[in-house]
Amino acid sequence: MALQQHPYPHYNKNDAFHLLTRSEQVLIFRLRTGHNRMNHHLFTKFRIGQSDQCPCQTGSMTTEHLLQTCPLHDGLRIQIWAEATTVQGKLYGSLDDLQRTATLARRTGVSI
Repeated sequence: MALQQHPYPHYNKNDAFHLLTRSEQVLIFRLRTGHNRMNHHLFTKFRIGQSDQCPCQTGSMTTEHLLQTCPLHDGLRIQIWAEATTVQGKLYGSLDDLQRTATLARRTGVSI
């Protein structure tokens, strides 16, 4: 009898992503994949907008920029994560980490 494989070999049933609400899952998925409404994706893939720059003008509007370095959201980031957290932790961490990431994404007002 052959061992049946999951149709998606990289599926992680223990990923806290599966415990999020649907709206939180959508935000996290868009941030993880980079397929979102942020300037970098819209400009580089579809030439929508003037540039891929963040309104802060210190970098391209990417997931990493939003979650880690954008000076416009420093205060909010510190409020949500008192301790430094990696992008990996924010996107693939515990349920609490993912919920914090979704909260930050919503509270910034950035269209994800």
